[in-house]
Amino acid sequence: RGVGLDRHGIRGGAGGSAVGGKAAVSPDGQDSISFTDLLTTRMTCPAIATEQALLSALSTVTSVQPGGTDDTAVLRNANGNAAVNLTRVNLK
Repeated sequence: RGVGLDRHGIRGGAGGSAVGGKAAVSPDGQDSISFTDLLTTRMTCPAIATEQALLSALSTVTSVQPGGTDDTAVLRNANGNAAVNLTRVNLK
């Protein structure tokens, strides 16, 4: 499972629980993006540490930049460090 971005925000799976939230961009910041109102279904699962790490990382994101290919992006924190690496997958 994984998470996805669309015009409504972020949603998907975070290891064991479903996750969702709002994505916002700021016209004042180049490549800005942030995630708020992150929610999970709080299901107990073996990957709970991965889920908590993902949610923690998403809460620090301040910008997005293209990755090394057309199918990747890097979400960065305020220090410019990579917080989350995204890869587009074809579910067909």
